[in-house]
Amino acid sequence: MSLELFRARPDLYLRGVARAWVDFWKMPYVGYWDLSKVTSPGLRHGLQRAWAVQRWLLIGANATFLAGAAIVVGALMLRRGPPPSSFSLVAIALVLSASVGQALTEYGENARYAVPFQPLILCTVMVWGWLVTRAFLARLPQPQLIHPPASS
Repeated sequence: MSLELFRARPDLYLRGVARAWVDFWKMPYVGYWDLSKVTSPGLRHGLQRAWAVQRWLLIGANATFLAGAAIVVGALMLRRGPPPSSFSLVAIALVLSASVGQALTEYGENARYAVPFQPLILCTVMVWGWLVTRAFLARLPQPQLIHPPASS
């Protein structure tokens, strides 16, 4: 990267940063293994199918994380709702700063930079899912046990 490029064409640099940031959140189409070394055709096909399903699940988790982060940051800025947990704040700050940091400095196959953060993203999404489910279930009417009349 050159300082002359930054000054002369900041739009090109910012376009590259935006593309790199989006690529951070996309999962690569193939895993980081060499399927040609798997000798069993059935196993190779099974691994390819499993990766296709897993890839879409991970993209969904990434989208959920980004939406949840936007909600948490928006609520903080508007000072609405209960304060988020420290876990959520740390996870959001760590993952978003890493995604922006790598996008500002690197353009290439950026999905690989998300790999170390994927467990944290998944854990955060699962915790949020548990909290939302728990809050939803708490709002449901509780069933009342009906006791039969005592016989004499």
